[in-house]
Amino acid sequence: MNPRDYPYDIETYPNTFTFRATHAVSGKKYCFEISDRRDDRAHLFQFIRYLQQVKARMVGYNSLWFDWEIVQWLMENPYATVAQIYNKAMGRIKGDGAYPMWPDRRLVEQVDLLKIHHFDNKAKATSLKALEIAMRMESVEDLPFPVGTYLTDEQKDILLSYNDHDVDATTDFYRASCDPKADMIAFREELTAKYGADFMNHNDTKIGAEVFVIELEKAGIPCYERNGAGRRVPRQTPRSSINLAECIFPYIRLEHPAFRMILDYLV
Repeated sequence: MNPRDYPYDIETYPNTFTFRATHAVSGKKYCFEISDRRDDRAHLFQFIRYLQQVKARMVGYNSLWFDWEIVQWLMENPYATVAQIYNKAMGRIKGDGAYPMWPDRRLVEQVDLLKIHHFDNKAKATSLKALEIAMRMESVEDLPFPVGTYLTDEQKDILLSYNDHDVDATTDFYRASCDPKADMIAFREELTAKYGADFMNHNDTKIGAEVFVIELEKAGIPCYERNGAGRRVPRQTPRSSINLAECIFPYIRLEHPAFRMILDYLV
């Protein structure tokens, strides 16, 4: 595990915003609340600025798309009311159409375990609750109150406990992702250092594609060009049709009758 890493999670309700984090190595916990009973935003901002100064990383689950978008928005709108924070969060959940911010815009480096494990793929979609079951956590907790509920003080305390439980689950999954047998995070750190590109939140398939492109360009084969607007876009050759027979090398040999039937059809 990297001593720079802090798993975290947020919760949002119309009159309550909570933020909890844990230092992965020491286990030290951090808790902040913005609600109609208390306002810890000054301490939260101080904590985020500390992470920024020490070049820490914040580790989340689906955090690039949601949690960090809300946290940085709050940092950039420091006087936002708790209702405005909730509305911003609901905009993300309902699909505001905005893409997650680029890495160079983030105040603190982010590691999103959902992205690394490619659980944002429809065929592999996995919730944090499903991971809690798979990891055999002592308890599996679901959101304690319906979205949109105006929480009482007693319910706020329950929400803080639930928020802490989700951070524990994220921390456990982070530790599993750092297993020496297949350290998925260290592997991405090595690639980032080797190629000078950000691989931290790439799934394995995306890593393979990007490394292939990098090696092609190193060999003098340009894979990108600038369009009329100056944007970097892939070089492509539009074709009305593709002769698949020309794509099959002559040394290809298939034994299964079904596969041979397809090969005969194509060539």
